Amino acid sequence: MHTIHFYFDFSLPAARQAFAELPQQLLGASYLVRYFPLGSTAAARAAWERAGVWGTPNRYVCACLFAGKTPENAPPGADAAAAPARQQHAEAAARAAGVQHLPALTVSGLEGQVFTLPQDWAALRAQLAVPGEGADTSTQI
Repeated sequence: MHTIHFYFDFSLPAARQAFAELPQQLLGASYLVRYFPLGSTAAARAAWERAGVWGTPNRYVCACLFAGKTPENAPPGADAAAAPARQQHAEAAARAAGVQHLPALTVSGLEGQVFTLPQDWAALRAQLAVPGEGADTSTQI
């Protein structure tokens, strides 16, 4: 199973599109996604704080924030005092991974490779051996 780190900014339309496409683009792969919002707008941060979610959000929380909604029954994270440190950690991790543009993905086992979205979907699928649109998935004997 691959661990995918998804680095994004809630304010970017490309991030919203990549977030929506992620499950379909990786259909057939075994993966776990960790979401790292970076440079998020004040509105998204405020909704995040109102929901009492700190640390690394899950897909449900991200979907709510992309939709401009406050997540209900979101799993709790660390306390509010830890939020700035967690944000700094996420930003440092993105820099260390070589992320220069958002949205982007990195994958465990593929260190040194950054997939900038949406243009790198095909390259990511190829690295993870996930069939793409129109790919021949038949088995020849």
